[in-house]
Amino acid sequence: MNEPTPAPIRPAPFAIWSLGLALVGFASLGPFAAIPAVICGHLALPRIRDAAGRLQGQGLAIAGLVVGYVSIALWILILPMMLAILLPALGAARQAAQRMVCATNLREVGNAAQMYALGHQGNFPPDFQTLVQTGSMDRPKLFVCPATHHQPGALADVDQWTDYVLVPNRKSSDPGHSVLAFSKPECYPGKGGNILFVDGSVQWCNQEDYARLIAGAGPTQP
Repeated sequence: MNEPTPAPIRPAPFAIWSLGLALVGFASLGPFAAIPAVICGHLALPRIRDAAGRLQGQGLAIAGLVVGYVSIALWILILPMMLAILLPALGAARQAAQRMVCATNLREVGNAAQMYALGHQGNFPPDFQTLVQTGSMDRPKLFVCPATHHQPGALADVDQWTDYVLVPNRKSSDPGHSVLAFSKPECYPGKGGNILFVDGSVQWCNQEDYARLIAGAGPTQP
């Protein structure tokens, strides 16, 4: 009578996955691959032990556990340093985006003011309410600087809540570098602000230049 053929010895799949994921995690993905590698390693070892020799790969599973745990430990150590580098960069990018939107708002003001001046003997509007009444600026968000996180109010009271200042008594014949409007100091405390000039250009100015320019803009300065 023929003896039964013993089942072939094969490597435990979880052991292979453990080492493979651990190496991938160590090289690039960090805990996203290292944590599954550790889980697979812990699943593989008891299965190999209980298989009575029909499964192999204990060394692979142990190697996966070691490399996986080392990868996790390294990422725990590295993560604070990465955050220390990335968070300021993200903050700077957010501030740059806010300044860009703010500058775009002021350009909209400049375009509407130029259109108003064409029909009023070259005189720019004395206040934002006058500009709103022309219908050229009917979106309340245009009067809010995103850096303040303020919510826009009613357009009927725009001059009471807007984050911008419109300099009165300006004319299109004034020098192009004359200040027509600017973001209020509380938009970017101690950093500067965006300034709209009579020629329609908008410029970000550091605190020193900003303070000097709005100081000479007239009695409407905050």
